[in-house]
Amino acid sequence: GLAVGTVGQATSDTVPAGDVIGQSPVGGTEVADGSAVGLTVSTGPAGATLHVGDLDGSVKTGKRNWSVKVTVFVHDDTEGLLADAVVSGTWSGGVTGSGSCVTSRKGKCAINSAKIDNAQGSVTFTVDDLSLAGYGYQPGDNHDPDGESDGTTVTLSQ
Repeated sequence: GLAVGTVGQATSDTVPAGDVIGQSPVGGTEVADGSAVGLTVSTGPAGATLHVGDLDGSVKTGKRNWSVKVTVFVHDDTEGLLADAVVSGTWSGGVTGSGSCVTSRKGKCAINSAKIDNAQGSVTFTVDDLSLAGYGYQPGDNHDPDGESDGTTVTLSQ
């Protein structure tokens, strides 16, 4: 067998981020068993960006408390949905703390609040960061097509 040697990164307009775009020595070269093979991994296109394309919330009520689920859709700069993006944010208002999730192949994930006392009237979730190898987060591009939020912050009431 062979061993993985040095792993480098390079941008590519044609090879998706995370896929191998090169190796050294090149394929077909005979090497000794146990030799190291250097790999070059794509970071995706140069200048690729991501942002929140939709931020939705739902409320679940109970007798003594309530909770919120925020669903985040992550888009690239062509508004395509992105899988495997890490979303992180903070809660404020009726509950504090932070939460994170990783988008599915459908480009969405959900973050649930802790239980909120019924005496609290509203809670806010703010997206603090998005990350995905080969992409840069552009918070100024965040938006919400249905107007439920500004794409960065959503406030929900009981």
